[in-house]
Amino acid sequence: MSKARKHLPANNGGRPEWHSAAVAQPSSATGCTATAFDGFPVGSIALIRRGDCTFPVEARNAHLAGASGVVIYNNVAGELRINLLEDFTPNIPVVSTSQEDGERLARTAGLRMRLEAQTVRGNIRTSNVIAEFAGSNPGGVVVLGGHLDSVNAGPGINDNGSGVAALLEVAAQVVKSRPYDTVRIALWGAEELGDLGSQFYVGALSPAQKEALALYLNFDMIGSPNAGFFVYDGDGSGGGCRAVGLWRDRARSRRLLPQARGSAA
Repeated sequence: MSKARKHLPANNGGRPEWHSAAVAQPSSATGCTATAFDGFPVGSIALIRRGDCTFPVEARNAHLAGASGVVIYNNVAGELRINLLEDFTPNIPVVSTSQEDGERLARTAGLRMRLEAQTVRGNIRTSNVIAEFAGSNPGGVVVLGGHLDSVNAGPGINDNGSGVAALLEVAAQVVKSRPYDTVRIALWGAEELGDLGSQFYVGALSPAQKEALALYLNFDMIGSPNAGFFVYDGDGSGGGCRAVGLWRDRARSRRLLPQARGSAA
């Protein structure tokens, strides 16, 4: 069975911790509701299939039913990487595995399992990187952003090395001229953990600073070999934002034939 790659269920100082118990499954394979664990044998390790709810919800339902550990397996082919974040505080091991291994375990009658969890829970400091190029219009700020972090499943070349590389090139070009609006380039930390860096930044802005923001463009996974071309109207205003119209016109002039997203086709 595959070991967990990324989770924060316990705090044992990073020392290996072994746990052995019988394995049981909820009545609903995903365990997304508390009732799915009615009659669950207390002290057993819960074997749960990935579902529509979050990993902390599945693990918490198992813990409340008396599970001594949790194994979550993928619902599609391939390995599964999980992160419970700060939403999960019970001190039980929670690990993940592939669909193939999980289904094999689910078919094994009378199964007992030994889990090894090596985890550390604590605060980890990360940073946003902000660069600003002053424009001639003091009342307008255009923000271009993308996240710096990636996920364990890949090397991060597209997600999001591509966005960061593009932003660095934008910065190299902007510095050669004096833009009309101030251009602020933001490289966000901890995006993959729930947009933590960008939310922290916006939350620290004063009302006046927020009012000065004229536009935000996000650069994320722009190196996809099978990309779709479209203009996305994020607030659903029907193209009322001048920038949406400019992007749409440019895409059409280059015969990219943007697909409809939101209401700005």
